[in-house]
Amino acid sequence: MQQPKQEIEAKIIAAGRTEFLNKGYAKATVRAIAGRAGI
Repeated sequence: MQQPKQEIEAKIIAAGRTEFLNKGYAKATVRAIAGRAGI
């Protein structure tokens, strides 16, 4: 079953925020953000 686009966007944004706060802009990776978002 597919999730609505807004739910996926919200998960990615939330995961990105935590990743940037923990590791900083230079060390955050798209792969890590996607992993945290569960994509």
